[in-house]
Amino acid sequence: MRRGEVIVGSAWAVVTGAGSGIGRCYALRLADLGYDVVLVGQEERNLRETQRDISRSYDVEVRCITLDLARLEAAEELHDRIEEAALKVDVLINNAGIFSFRDVLKMDGQKMERMLLLHTMTTTKLCRLFAADMIRRGAKGYILNMSSYSQWMPFPGPWASPRCTDSCKKWWHST
Repeated sequence: MRRGEVIVGSAWAVVTGAGSGIGRCYALRLADLGYDVVLVGQEERNLRETQRDISRSYDVEVRCITLDLARLEAAEELHDRIEEAALKVDVLINNAGIFSFRDVLKMDGQKMERMLLLHTMTTTKLCRLFAADMIRRGAKGYILNMSSYSQWMPFPGPWASPRCTDSCKKWWHST
């Protein structure tokens, strides 16, 4: 067996943001390793396309859940739907993400709230819910929280880093 490979159909993986980009690549790779896959995302058309591509290439089960994860109750809703389907998840990949290239001072407040809900609340809650299931079953599970290059960008906007540095220096020297 290859590293990470499982007996086909013996384990389930959940991938958020699975309809495109890196999430889609994770889903395809997990299917290649033998995992049945739950694709989660906001765009049903993209999820169905990924589902078709996986089904054509791999002998695994693929399910789609269309869900807006940038809501306070989204993690519980996803977890409940997985539980109702009686799926035992061994791998969770939190990949869904949204970003704005606008300065935070000019960003729409609702967009900022959605970003924070998705990147912090939903991700943390999903970790907590699925890790608890894995521990309860005594299963060896894996959780991957995908991040992006944007975490290394100065915030709030390109001007922040030098200004923050200058402010910190002034504060440091004044104490």
